[in-house]
Amino acid sequence: MKRSFSSQGPSAKKFAPWFNALEESLKDPALRVFEDDQITIIRDKFPKARFHYLALPKSPIDDLEQLTSAHVSLLEHLIEEAHAFVESNVAAKTKNPVRLGFHQVINQSIKRSV
Repeated sequence: MKRSFSSQGPSAKKFAPWFNALEESLKDPALRVFEDDQITIIRDKFPKARFHYLALPKSPIDDLEQLTSAHVSLLEHLIEEAHAFVESNVAAKTKNPVRLGFHQVINQSIKRSV
């Protein structure tokens, strides 16, 4: 069964309590550390590490099956900006390697006005 995590309707609250927290985090200027016309980087509200950030595309991508070759430049930009953010804001503060990755269920399927 394929679940929809769209913020429209009750499914987001029923299946993904983190979803509403993420939507609120995106609206919180204290958590927003970088933003341009394509992506937003925020501090994770519930970090699993000392440095835990989320880089999210502004265009809605509900699941990996929606990705096409048209998304390549967006993903390259997201990765480039995430690396630049880490280099400027995190690398000097830790001796541990910094890992970048993608969630299989893309958390940014939020229709938002941020």
